Amino acid sequence: MDDVDTYDIILARDRLTWEHIAFAFALAGPYGVARNGEPQKLSERTSLSLLRSLITTHAVLHAPDALGALLNAIETCYQTLPRNLVNDHASSAKHRSESSDDWTLPSVNIKSTVTITSGIFFGIGDALGSLVASFTKLQFEQGSREVYAKSAHVGSRELLRGHGSSESFQRWLVRSSDQTRSIGKFDFNTSFGILHYFGEDKEWQFWRDWYQGLLNGKPLDWELQRRVALIDDTIWDAGPEAVAKEIERIQAEMLAEKLPMAERIEVNPETGKFRAIANPVENPTTLSALLSQIEDALEDCLGGHNGLAEHSGTVKKLNRVLTKYKNDPQNAELTLTRVAGSLRSQIHDTRELPDNEDNLALLNAVEEGVHGIRANHPEVAKNREQLAQQALQALAPEDKELLQQALPVLAEISEPELADDFEADIPELINDALLPLPNGAPPLPNADATTRVFSRVSKMAIATEKGAQVFDSKEIKTARLAHLGYTALELLYALVQVGLRILGVL
Repeated sequence: MDDVDTYDIILARDRLTWEHIAFAFALAGPYGVARNGEPQKLSERTSLSLLRSLITTHAVLHAPDALGALLNAIETCYQTLPRNLVNDHASSAKHRSESSDDWTLPSVNIKSTVTITSGIFFGIGDALGSLVASFTKLQFEQGSREVYAKSAHVGSRELLRGHGSSESFQRWLVRSSDQTRSIGKFDFNTSFGILHYFGEDKEWQFWRDWYQGLLNGKPLDWELQRRVALIDDTIWDAGPEAVAKEIERIQAEMLAEKLPMAERIEVNPETGKFRAIANPVENPTTLSALLSQIEDALEDCLGGHNGLAEHSGTVKKLNRVLTKYKNDPQNAELTLTRVAGSLRSQIHDTRELPDNEDNLALLNAVEEGVHGIRANHPEVAKNREQLAQQALQALAPEDKELLQQALPVLAEISEPELADDFEADIPELINDALLPLPNGAPPLPNADATTRVFSRVSKMAIATEKGAQVFDSKEIKTARLAHLGYTALELLYALVQVGLRILGVL
């Protein structure tokens, strides 16, 4: 057996070890056995320490070659996890040796025995601690990594044996498949103690999503997991709420990176409202000439019997480019790309527009405009290339409802030009009976509206988090935000979550 085969076998074993530990903690959560109904539950600090160790080793096992960046995080987990378990009242040594024939885990109705007392707390901690230790610098240098990895695997194999929920968990696995398996088909209120513990508390929402992704066979975006694992020690030490806030910031940054735009979002100090500042036009003469060609071609089309009407979505978008976006290459390119695709389809595919000289000239002018902008603005071309790699997903009904509710708030905290964009783009994203249907809008979110809305809300969230003083009138708070249960910043972060779901990150 060559080294490559050996490496693959070891990696597969370590991943299986991790799965055993992760599922054992999912079943038990931070709940331990208790005598006479007295609750035994790990502290938030200990639970967070277990979660940090799980997500860090998960990231390492996904990309072992990238261990270097996570080495400090692994070392910290190795040091803090056993200390937190030993110092936690619920997992202290006295609870490790008590005996009873039939105890119950509080709140989750899981029956257990003394052998599982160790399994739930120290068993999980011992196995996870050994797995973490196997990746530390010391074990690599001393050549003892395999000793810890094998110990972790042996320990992990015992974690689910005899557990009060192991039988129902196995039945769930057997009767479902990778396509049908979901938490909704399993009684997690009585069996997945970790999800019961997370509940609806905002500071645990990421971890609920993270575990739900694991149990559904659809893990969260690996880059997001890696960045969470790399959160600074001081933030982890501050507790779940501080970690939750940092994760929100990370998510906003990731969304801004995935939907880049050649503009910056800032607060106008005179009005206290957000505004979008386009990057300067690199070659204004060329851009002006391209737009003039489009304007002339559009005028010719509207002057004859060519099928285009003044009130059509295509014409409205072109007029927006010729007026509002004439000095904004990023938004001009986004919109012209959409128009070019629409015209091409209407002329060549659906035949809604006649294949005549005027219409073909307009299509050609629009396509030349797109290519010319990209050629003269490398950052716009790079953004387009990145956007082309994104596979946009349909909006869920609850996400459409949130966008509808957020629209007046976004318009209120934005300068008029930015507000106009939100008022044009969000109805296109919603695209159903909640708001008037745009003519010819596709069933999936279109790229230009998606990019503008979610790139901007992510940057607005980052700016607000950094201390930007945003206008927040009494009217907004009482009439628009209060009934949603959000502050302005919380609303922006909720929209960031929607954007990440569209991109398949969450």
